[in-house]
Amino acid sequence: MAGRGEISWKGRDAEGARREVLVRRHGDDWDFYERVRRFERWERVAEPSLDDWRTLLDAVKRRAGRRLCPPEEPRRVHELMRRRFPEAEG
Repeated sequence: MAGRGEISWKGRDAEGARREVLVRRHGDDWDFYERVRRFERWERVAEPSLDDWRTLLDAVKRRAGRRLCPPEEPRRVHELMRRRFPEAEG
């Protein structure tokens, strides 16, 4: 389970393989990690996909709505996402 300043989710990669994703907030940036099995080590993701950023943004919006993170945090994540993926909308 993710701790304070962390968000995690389970899903599938592009090939359909199971994966777990953990995202940690460090200052104004977010670090993405992933692993395939529960007891394996977390591996840092150098270039997270746009889908991973969208999932993070959705989770941050939900947390802000429940007052679990600052209300301006979704805007910050959206700005980071736009800088990394200028061709993507929303």
